[in-house]
Amino acid sequence: MPGRDQRPPREEVTFVDDEDAERAREIVETLLGLMDVEVEVEIYNPSSDPNANGAGGQVVFDLFGEDAGLLIGRRGATLHDLQSIVTTMVSRTLGHYIPLRVDVEGYQQRRLERAEQLALRGAERVEDRRRSITLDPMTPAERRIVHTTLADNEEVETQSSGEGEERRVTISPRGGEVPGTRGGGYGGRPGGRGRGPRSGPRSDQPRPPDSSPPPSQQSAPARPAFDEELGPMADGEDEE
Repeated sequence: MPGRDQRPPREEVTFVDDEDAERAREIVETLLGLMDVEVEVEIYNPSSDPNANGAGGQVVFDLFGEDAGLLIGRRGATLHDLQSIVTTMVSRTLGHYIPLRVDVEGYQQRRLERAEQLALRGAERVEDRRRSITLDPMTPAERRIVHTTLADNEEVETQSSGEGEERRVTISPRGGEVPGTRGGGYGGRPGGRGRGPRSGPRSDQPRPPDSSPPPSQQSAPARPAFDEELGPMADGEDEE
C-alpha cells in the first residue's frame, strides 16, 4: 500500500470526463478560498469539446480577478507551486491522476508558446553556427516544451542543467561543435583572442598597475547576447 506522502501512480490519461473535471474545479475553488484570494475559475475540458475531435488533453483552470496576478510569482514560480498542490489534491481525492493545468488569464499558455518559439529559433541558430547555446532559466513545463519541440530534430539535442529556479536548457549540435567556433562564449571571436604582431616601438617603461576590480567584484552583464537576439524569458514580463 502506498505511503501517505506518495502520489497515486500517473498513467497516460488523455480523456477526462466532465464529472472528474467538475470535482477538480471544486477542489481548486476550495483551495483558493482558503488562500483568501478573490478570483473566478473558468474551466476548459478538451475531452468534452466537439471541436477537439475527441483528442482530449489537459483540463485547464484559468483564473481571473483582482487578486489573480498575486498567484503568478517570479517567473511563474507561485503558479507552478499552486499547480503542483492542485494536482496532488485532485489525484488523491479522485483516486487517479488527471492531466490539468492551472493558469492565470492565459499567462502560462503564453509562456509555453514563447518557449516553443524560442526552442525553434534557438535550434535554427545552432544548426547554422554549429555551436551550443544555453537558454534562460525556465519552469519545468517550459523546459519540457523545449525538449518536446526539438525531440525529432536530427540536427540538435537538448539537455537540462542547473538546480532549482536556475535550471535551464542547453541546445547543442548533434555530433559536437565545429572546432574553432567557440570564442569564449556567444559573440566572441572564433579561435579566441590571439594577439597580432606588435606595431611601433616597444616601451621599456613599466606598465601601470591594473586598477580594475577583480573578477569576483565585477558586475556580470544583465543578459547574455543570445537572449538579446532571440528574446529572453524576461523576469520583468511576469506580471504582464
